[in-house]
Amino acid sequence: MSGRVIGHEPGRGRGQVRDGRMPPELQWRMSETPRIEALEFKCAFLERATQELSDVIHRQQQELSRALVRIEDLARQIEALEMAVEGAGGPPDPRAEIPPHY
Repeated sequence: MSGRVIGHEPGRGRGQVRDGRMPPELQWRMSETPRIEALEFKCAFLERATQELSDVIHRQQQELSRALVRIEDLARQIEALEMAVEGAGGPPDPRAEIPPHY
């Protein structure tokens, strides 16, 4: 009778065995608990890291959008300046200009 589970014997808790060992299903649960906890910890860490990376990507997308708008504005300004220079008969001769420090 060694190793038999006694469910309702007086003085013994449910799931205990006569020889003092735990039933295999309880041994498995106890041996797997640290592994499950480690996996839960890793999962929580990965969820947090994923959220942080998502936040970084969102901020970078906003910065990229602002930079693209600024580049488009600068390109329009350059185009307007080029057209103004062409309309004035070409670029001014730099030798004809007096430097501002004179």
